[in-house]
Amino acid sequence: MDRGAPRIADFGNVRTLDKNTADTSASHHSILYRPPESFATNRYIRRGDVYQVGLVAYQLFGGVMHYDGTQYLTARERAQYEAIDDLVDRSLFVDEVIGRRAEAGTLIDVGSLPPWISNGARRVIRAMTCPAPNDRLSSMADVAAKMSQLRTTLRNWRLVDTTARLVTQDKVIELRPTTANRYEAFQQKAGAFRRVRGLEPSTLADLVKRCSS
Repeated sequence: MDRGAPRIADFGNVRTLDKNTADTSASHHSILYRPPESFATNRYIRRGDVYQVGLVAYQLFGGVMHYDGTQYLTARERAQYEAIDDLVDRSLFVDEVIGRRAEAGTLIDVGSLPPWISNGARRVIRAMTCPAPNDRLSSMADVAAKMSQLRTTLRNWRLVDTTARLVTQDKVIELRPTTANRYEAFQQKAGAFRRVRGLEPSTLADLVKRCSS
């Protein structure tokens, strides 16, 4: 984000594919965004674009994706990592782990998406980030069509610090954290927020469901 405006940079592997070209070579940078099939072949295909945009959509929807590569290590892998003295070899080891996660389809966790992201949106993210290219959405045109359909399933929720806020034409609702895994619902009336009657403190997912209806 740049002063509130979203800016997405290229991934370092931009190449032109004409209609007669099935794949191409490209840079190996931005390891987190490399399509799974490229790790074995060092080649990129059109459905790799679908995968990469799927990762960006996952992040924009609020999915967790670490930029610290060591966060992807298991306890055993971390012990192996700590035993490596050379910094370059450590980096290569992390890259190998990330590559295996991508190939296995475990690099991202759709369960980390906020509760207001619909099941339909989750299915689209899975269809875009499937590790097997033939099981992904086939083109960016398909992605655009699916994303357009999602507009009717997504409410205008967002996180403001630790508070979930829903803004509609006629109301503003905030779900504020109280204790661990519990939130309280407040609605703005006459410029001030008041607790919503009849809604006891509950989980974020439960209150999102109740307040979205």
